Amino acid sequence: MMRLLPAAIAGFALILAPAIAIAAKPLSKEQVKNEIELDGYTQVQDLHQQKDGWTATALEGQQRVSLLVDRRGDVEKTNAAQAN
Repeated sequence: MMRLLPAAIAGFALILAPAIAIAAKPLSKEQVKNEIELDGYTQVQDLHQQKDGWTATALEGQQRVSLLVDRRGDVEKTNAAQAN
């Protein structure tokens, strides 16, 4: 049983290595726009790089919303009450 533990740890490291490499490299403006569109938003505008990621506005249906995109490409809506 003890021999399996190092192999399991090594296997886990191989799974995490690509994610760590991706997180270490900053996303380009095009990659950020693509991540936002993959989340279902349209008409992405006002993309600005910040210290910890990106900010943008986009349409969610007919409503313009503010978004944050972190270094990993995770998109979060920050303000759904903006006027179109």
